[in-house]
Amino acid sequence: MQSARDAVVAAIRRDIVSGVLKPGEHLVEQKIAAQSGFSRGPVREALAVLQKLGFVSYVRNRGMFVAEVDISQGREIYMLRGMLEGLACSLAARNRTAEEILALEEINRRMERSEGDVDAFIAANQEFHRAIHAMSRSPILTQLISDLLERSRKFREAGLFAQDALRNSVEDHSMMLYAIRERDEELARIVGARAVYKRWPGLLAEQHATQPPAVELALAGMTVDMTVAE
Repeated sequence: MQSARDAVVAAIRRDIVSGVLKPGEHLVEQKIAAQSGFSRGPVREALAVLQKLGFVSYVRNRGMFVAEVDISQGREIYMLRGMLEGLACSLAARNRTAEEILALEEINRRMERSEGDVDAFIAANQEFHRAIHAMSRSPILTQLISDLLERSRKFREAGLFAQDALRNSVEDHSMMLYAIRERDEELARIVGARAVYKRWPGLLAEQHATQPPAVELALAGMTVDMTVAE
């Protein structure tokens, strides 16, 4: 059952990402408590959680305010997410079982079939990543990724990421699936990271500039192998 604190967190976060609460708007505990029907204790706890996630900020002697959208912070969050998602894919390639690959293939097929249904697509996408995180066998890594996903949510909802990212998701996931199935840890790391980097304008190109030519050759070889396998 959802706690009072979590209910308030969800309600305030929804109002922030939907634009009901504007950047810089003052968040008054007493007013929120009256509107939500909860006491000020859970409201205070909820605001502390939202501050940790980057949705609100504290101003000394003034209180809590809806955080301004910080583009540089968003870029850093997506860069770190890419690194961690790449690591999760690499560990998944090392640890996966045949049964887990079959399950991941089925999720990927459902995602391909649901491209026209945004809600179904998003649900399958989330399930795909949760499956990879489970295959990493690293609860700490999974929690770190989850925390960064929450912190990046306001940027995703605000549309501050590459607009063609959704269309590329099916291809990205097919490449991740291929690398994990083949137990190629390095390729899994690369494609897992690139899938996230694509979602922030300019970040993929920046990371690409730091990669050795061997990376592109490996990706090209993987694409050929996938075509032959089909």
